[in-house]
Order: sequence, then structure tokens, then C-alpha cells
Amino acid sequence: MSFVCTLSAVDQWVDEDAYCEPVQVMVVRIDDKCWKFVENPSDGYRSYAEAPERLENYSPKNAFPGYPVLLSFEQDDDPNFEGWEARTLDGSHSIFRVGTDESHDWYPCFVANYSPPEDLGAVIEHVEGG
Repeated sequence: MSFVCTLSAVDQWVDEDAYCEPVQVMVVRIDDKCWKFVENPSDGYRSYAEAPERLENYSPKNAFPGYPVLLSFEQDDDPNFEGWEARTLDGSHSIFRVGTDESHDWYPCFVANYSPPEDLGAVIEHVEGG
């Protein structure tokens, strides 16, 4: 099931967990609410997505004017992936996908992919003063 939402920010970086292991982080702002997704590196061979955390006072660094997207929790369409995906309204382009890929395999892995469509890239470039 998909919902039409407004995407207005995507930030990504590498952080450290409690054991000083590098972890990927992605924050998305959807309908003016920020959601943080963090990789759990597990045992070093496997990784998966922690439950998303809602951030109350977060100011995104890569903010842009709101862009309508189709947001879905992918589990039924792709049984190997559990997570969130935002696509263009016509469904032709995946803007971001974050969660656990190969979730039923021996070696699941965290994914945090962001790929704005060309017109969104132009908006971001304009907002950043490019």
C-alpha cells in the first residue's frame, strides 16, 4: 500500500555506534516530520535497519521545497526487502529506499539509497545556491 506524501529533505552520513563501529544513517523529512534510520552492523557480516526514530528538533542540512512522492513500506512487493521506499508519483523512479535487503537470507544488509529524479536535483541545486 502506498500513500502520497511530501518529501522535503534527505540527509545521509556515517556515524559510530556504541562500539565505535561505523554505521550508515539516513534522515528523511516526510510531511514535515523527520525520520531517522540507522544501520545495525550486527556481527560485521550481517547488518540490518533499526526501527525508525522520529526526530522532534532536527534541522535537515539537505532541505528542499516539498516534492510529492508515493511512500510505501515494502515487504509484500519484494519479499527480500523490508523497509520504506519513496517513488515518483508515476512510480517510474525510486527516490529513496531504506531498510534491510535480503532480509530472509543468511547475510541481510542495510540499504540507504537516495537518487533524486532530475527535476528534484535541479530544485536542490537551486536551493543550495548552485
